[in-house]
Amino acid sequence: MLQIAVRFLKKYKKNKYMKKIIENDKINNLIFLVLTITLTFVYVWAVSNETMPMAEGWYTYYAQCMHRGELPYRDFEFLFPPVYLYCIFIITQIFGYKIMVLRLFGVLLFVFISIGVYKVIQLIVGKKKNWIAFVASVASVFYMQSENAQVFYDYVRLMDLFVVIITYFTLRYIKGVLDDREEVGWLYTTGGVTAILIFTKQNTGLIILAYTICLLFFTFFYKNYNLKKIIFRIIQLLAPVVGISAIIFVIMALNGMLVPFINSIGGDAISAKGGIVAALFGWIPNNAEAFRTELFIAIIWVLLLVQIASIKITERNSKIIEQITPILFGVITFLMIIVALRSEQFAKNNLFNFIVSPYKIFLVVFTMFIGLGIKILLYHIKGENVDQFQYLAFSLAGMYFAISYASGTCGGLANGQATLGVAFIIFWLLYYISKNGFVWAGIAELLLISVFCVQTVSLKLVNTYYWWEMRTASHWENTVQCSVPLLKGIYISQDESKLYDNIYQIVSKETEETENIYCFPNIPIIYSMCDRIDPGVKSKVQWFDVSTDDTLREDIFVISNNPPKAIIIYNTPDGAYDAHEKLFRNGKISGTREMRNYLTKLVNEKYVCAGVFNAYTNSVSVYIRQ
Repeated sequence: MLQIAVRFLKKYKKNKYMKKIIENDKINNLIFLVLTITLTFVYVWAVSNETMPMAEGWYTYYAQCMHRGELPYRDFEFLFPPVYLYCIFIITQIFGYKIMVLRLFGVLLFVFISIGVYKVIQLIVGKKKNWIAFVASVASVFYMQSENAQVFYDYVRLMDLFVVIITYFTLRYIKGVLDDREEVGWLYTTGGVTAILIFTKQNTGLIILAYTICLLFFTFFYKNYNLKKIIFRIIQLLAPVVGISAIIFVIMALNGMLVPFINSIGGDAISAKGGIVAALFGWIPNNAEAFRTELFIAIIWVLLLVQIASIKITERNSKIIEQITPILFGVITFLMIIVALRSEQFAKNNLFNFIVSPYKIFLVVFTMFIGLGIKILLYHIKGENVDQFQYLAFSLAGMYFAISYASGTCGGLANGQATLGVAFIIFWLLYYISKNGFVWAGIAELLLISVFCVQTVSLKLVNTYYWWEMRTASHWENTVQCSVPLLKGIYISQDESKLYDNIYQIVSKETEETENIYCFPNIPIIYSMCDRIDPGVKSKVQWFDVSTDDTLREDIFVISNNPPKAIIIYNTPDGAYDAHEKLFRNGKISGTREMRNYLTKLVNEKYVCAGVFNAYTNSVSVYIRQ
């Protein structure tokens, strides 16, 4: 295949039109950007109408409550900022409760993230190496999609998009500073998007803001700005943050949401995580074993990245990497994905050596971040300028560290927040391989990245969803549509279809539209698909770190005074209770466990079991009040 590509290139380079296309940066950029969008869209869209985990639909039901006139914070407990919730509210307001519409929204999020990553990497490597941005973007977004606890349109995807946008704006400004032609407008746009991020996911937004301020201080010190100018620039960054926050606070105050909002995302959210110390630092010792396991390989990776950047040889034939291998990467990756989608055995065989964990990526990129920071400081002390590529790479590595740390505060590192880290490793290797003329090394690297992409795809196809023992069928088993109207257009397995159909039929038959039901602990999708409401509880999702113990105790009182006609319980394994209580409660009994114990006693005394339905690791019990 390589020989064919070489002959093709030699033949058509003689053509003046083909030569013009190859050498035109704008056309080159457009081609690779389109390829990035196409590969991302085709893959994500191909699997967007499959899999229906029972934990999907949290925000759908929140939006349903809002359509009934309830407001978050004021009328029901919500421990997150409001931006994503209102996005879902607007979508459901326009299109109704259609899962496929929300899935399409998720597909678009992935596409926009891929565009953002492409622009970030292009900014670092330069427009002459657009192909590196193409490869790094596709590989990193594919890795993001491999996350097995991910719902297509989850709030973390919107969060990731804002982080990528902030990264691009920040690097645009820093690049201008390094070139002595700073554009202050990028500071205002960075601050504006950061404000929106804070009101999407508070811990991520605040950590990203803190890192951005530190990075700017570091850059201003590097460029010998005076203190007055530094302070003024920081004020310019913070001005839109303060302004947008003030507008949102006023709107909330006018609707009686402000005080409960502050209580919810402040004290309540922190208490659900076990306190400020546990929230900020508890994830590190809790994941110490994962770090220890990955440490040795991570050290080897770091040594490789450092070594390949330090080798100096005469550039030779590097154009072959830039003109042939990106095409090979795109073609091979696309064909292998098609094969994986069609062949279960091929996909499973690809997983024999999938060892790229987010903990390994974290250790590698964080080490590079510290190393590059020390190098920049030493160069500054000596009065020398560091290579701009390395300075921007340092800035990106720090942004990755910030979002990863924020992800860790929610329990541990995830594939979704490793996107920028994967992109960092790939563009670093490809940049220096092409720069130093390692032709065959570059070809080998791109082929390995193709295999990596297909591995991430295969991982997602085999493990479509897995979260706290809640598992769904593999891609090849999802061949059935169930009769539930809300799930129209979604293909799931035969067993899962029976589970949803049975629950839907029982609830529809045994309860009236005006009667309440109660779904516990993390399955509000049942409310939406059965067109029923809860008995007036404030905690709509009774999961350990999204509901407070005090609210759940209040809800026990609500249920005792207004017993619902039906109670649907997802039989969460004891291991999930034990793990979360150890992680967020120092081993103490959680409000979620107290609610489970209460419901167990209640259904035994006053309810009849209408059925226990199982699919894979999922088990759901339905009880009807006598």
